[in-house]
Amino acid sequence: MGRRGVLRVGCRSPRASVTAQAANLETQILPRKGSVKTWTDAEIRHIGTVVDIVTAGEILGIGRTTSYVLARQKKFPVPAIRVGRRYIVPTGPLKNLLGIDTHPTEPA
Repeated sequence: MGRRGVLRVGCRSPRASVTAQAANLETQILPRKGSVKTWTDAEIRHIGTVVDIVTAGEILGIGRTTSYVLARQKKFPVPAIRVGRRYIVPTGPLKNLLGIDTHPTEPA
């Protein structure tokens, strides 16, 4: 309530403010829907010869927007090739950066 008993629009009670802060804290701690995938060595070995910039960034732990910004600035950790409106990343340099053998020897 405001002055003279008039309820002001948009004002929260102190209790509502604390509840809102707690809700914000929960969303920061809990994983978001659609969170970033964790890639294993085996999965990375079996990807194709090229991947899109988002997948390459995901493998390296770089977010979608940052991947595009780095590619645009030519600062992405591995070569990113612009094809039309897309960026593709060859997986050879990506695997080399991660120290993953591109030609693993299979047991007999």
